[in-house]
Amino acid sequence: MAVKQPDLIYDLGMHRGEDTRFYLAKGFRVIAFEADPDLVADCQEKFAAELASSQLQIVPGAIVADASVGTVTFYKNPHVTVWGTVDPSWKERNERMGWRSEEITVPAVDFNDCLERYGIPYYLKIDIEGADILSLQQLGNFAVRPDYVSIESSKTSRAAITAELDILESLGYDAFKAVQQATVPGTLAPRPAR
Repeated sequence: MAVKQPDLIYDLGMHRGEDTRFYLAKGFRVIAFEADPDLVADCQEKFAAELASSQLQIVPGAIVADASVGTVTFYKNPHVTVWGTVDPSWKERNERMGWRSEEITVPAVDFNDCLERYGIPYYLKIDIEGADILSLQQLGNFAVRPDYVSIESSKTSRAAITAELDILESLGYDAFKAVQQATVPGTLAPRPAR
């Protein structure tokens, strides 16, 4: 049975570790997820001390609906690294915008298994291009939920935003705030409960 960890944050979509660094500086433990192996290697070097102290753990691979497949195709965007995705429609969107992707194979990550293994975080940040809702839906398998959840809204249509809010409401969340993600590192955040 998964237990809530009041000093734990999940960073789904670690990228270059910008948000992870912010959470670590506040004193939280962080479980960070990243599919791009080059970004994982960069962050392993950058956060060597935090990894050694176990304040940080990095889960390499892509969160998918069926992790039993073992590996999954990841569309790595070498130009706009935040646009890496497992979703072919997002890859096509990126190409329409002039940014081609490279197809690589990465480990498939079972998010349910991670929640069981590491515990339910106090705060869950989800920013994994094209798979945010999948991760959010998997929270429905647990009676205990994070106090706070952040997703990157698709912003593709009013119906898509309504669907996102409907999922959040079905999980018991009833207060929402739209935030410009680029300004998060400059905000004040609570320190972990001790």
